[in-house]
Amino acid sequence: MVAMENMPAKRVLGLSINPRWFNSPAELKRFPHVTLDTTRLATWGLDPLAVYVELKEQVSHVHLSNYDGREYRSPPNGPLPLADRLQALARDGYSGAITVECDPDALDAEDEGRCVAALRNALSFCRTYYD
Repeated sequence: MVAMENMPAKRVLGLSINPRWFNSPAELKRFPHVTLDTTRLATWGLDPLAVYVELKEQVSHVHLSNYDGREYRSPPNGPLPLADRLQALARDGYSGAITVECDPDALDAEDEGRCVAALRNALSFCRTYYD
C-alpha cells in the first residue's frame, strides 16, 4: 500500500504558503490511502482530530508528534490534542500503523538514558490513550 502524506506549511516572509496542490484535507480525500502527520497539520493551524474525522476512511498510517512552534516534539509534550486523536483511532477500530515521529532534540538523544526514558514516556502515552 502507498499512502499520500500531508505536507507542512512553508513560510516565506512570515506567510504560510502551499506549494503542493494536494495538501488540504479536502484535496487529500481523493487518495485511497493517506498518512496523517500531526506536526505537519499543526504547521497549518489544523486540528489533528478534526482532520482525522474528515479523512478517517482513507487514513492508513499516522505520524504522531506534537508541535509547539518546533516540529516533531514528543507526543505528550505539547499543546496538540493527541490523546483525543488516539482515543478516536481506538474507538473507530483503526488497524493501521501509528509511528511516533520525533526530532532527536525532542528526545534528548545526546544522552542515551534520557532518550530511552523519553521513548518509554511516548510509548506509555500512546498505550494509555490507544489501548
